[in-house]
Amino acid sequence: ITFMLQTMGQSMTEEMRYKILAQWADLTKQPELAQEFRNYKPSVDPAVEEMRQLEVNNARLRNEKLKAEIKASYAASKEDIADEAEKLAAARVKNAQADKLIAEKDKVDSERDLVDLTFLERDNQIDKLNKMEEMSIKHAQEMDKEKLKHIANIRSMEFQARQGDQNIGVIE
Repeated sequence: ITFMLQTMGQSMTEEMRYKILAQWADLTKQPELAQEFRNYKPSVDPAVEEMRQLEVNNARLRNEKLKAEIKASYAASKEDIADEAEKLAAARVKNAQADKLIAEKDKVDSERDLVDLTFLERDNQIDKLNKMEEMSIKHAQEMDKEKLKHIANIRSMEFQARQGDQNIGVIE
């Protein structure tokens, strides 16, 4: 028991320390001392009590400060979410504009194809027909490539917007 008091005495509560001392006194056949240890009530030092109150108040103030910081952080995150929603809306507008440009380009391409067809119908020479057909195919392929590039850019911007990227359209 004395070894326990030496090794753990400083870390245990005062109540526990006095219980162990009372058992020690019982074992050493000192019942009066054991009774004194069991009945002992330490007197409260006003300075110690005041220090405890100050520590409690300090902990309460730190807790209130932490709550205020959490509320401020929550408000800031709400603002961030609103900003992200605004950016997403702007990205959708850009996507719609890109879709419109692609549609206008497709219309121009269709009109060109119609003009080309009319020309080919007027000119029945096989060499010219073959040459124009090759040109039309190449042109369509180039337009398909451009269209795919635009679609890839649009999807990239949508992905960036979903990821919260603030530099929409900038690819590193």
